[in-house]
Amino acid sequence: MPLHALIFDVDGTLAETEELHREAFNQTFREFDLPWHWDQDRYRALLKITGGKERMLAHAASLGIDDFDPLPLHKRKTALYNEKLAQGAIVLRPGVEALIRKAKEKSLRLADRKSTRLNS
Repeated sequence: MPLHALIFDVDGTLAETEELHREAFNQTFREFDLPWHWDQDRYRALLKITGGKERMLAHAASLGIDDFDPLPLHKRKTALYNEKLAQGAIVLRPGVEALIRKAKEKSLRLADRKSTRLNS
């Protein structure tokens, strides 16, 4: 059966993204004067929870805070993450660029799991 397309998962597959997410969360917490800091171990545990807003809610709940609105923080965290991304803070994992180049040479269509939109 011939291969027609490659579909990639999103965060973490093509590049290590979680550390940049963690840094953006921590910067957001500082900007909002929250006494929170997620070290790598805490963040790794929180990654079992899908979604940034949900992670913040779970963290707040673990501190006994039940009236926490994560939306403003999540918007800021996403903006910080996107700024760093645009500045080139994330590099592709080894071999990814060559794989994508080879796929394009073979006229394979490319998509990510999130959008499932195929690119020619």
